[in-house]
Amino acid sequence: DQAPNCRPDRPTAALRLLEAAVRRSPDPDHPDPKTVYLLAMAQSAALQYQEAIATMKRAQLLNSSSANPSRQLGIDILNQLGRVYTQVGDNSAAIASYTDSLGMDPAQRDIYLRKADAVFPSSPVQAIRVLLDGLPHDPTSSAIRDAMREDISKLKPANREPVAEMLQAALPKLPVAEEY
Repeated sequence: DQAPNCRPDRPTAALRLLEAAVRRSPDPDHPDPKTVYLLAMAQSAALQYQEAIATMKRAQLLNSSSANPSRQLGIDILNQLGRVYTQVGDNSAAIASYTDSLGMDPAQRDIYLRKADAVFPSSPVQAIRVLLDGLPHDPTSSAIRDAMREDISKLKPANREPVAEMLQAALPKLPVAEEY
C-alpha cells in the first residue's frame, strides 16, 4: 500500500513483481482485486497515470463483482482514482471519485479537503460548501477550518456574499466561527 512513497528506483521493481502476480493468478481473468489495486498504485508511483487509471478501474470492477466485495478496498480505489485524476488534471473525474468515496464513508476528513481542492478552481463557493459538508463529521477539525479560511481569503468580491450567506445559514447547525 506504500507505492506512492517508493524510492525512485523501486516502482519499476514493484511493477514487475505485481504484473507477474496478476498474470499468475489462479484465474487470470479474475485476479485478486487487492493485487490489481497494488499494481495500479505502483503504476501511479512510476508516473504511468493512464495505465494506473485503467488498472484501478479494473480493480474496482473486480472488487464489486467478487463474492465478498471489500467496502474498504472500494473506498481506497475511489480515493486513489481521485488522486490520479488530479495528477492528470481531470478535476471533474477526481470530484466524481471523491463524491462516490464520501457516499461510501462520509467521515473521511482528508477526502473533503481533496474534493474541495479539486472543486475550487471552477467553483470557489461550491468548494467552501464541500468543506462545510465535511465539518459535521469532524467538528473540531483544524484542517477543514484552515482550508475554509484559506479558500475564503482567495475569494473574488463577487463570491463573498454567497459564501457569507452560506456561513450565516450554517451557524445554528455547525460550530462555524464567526471569524470567517
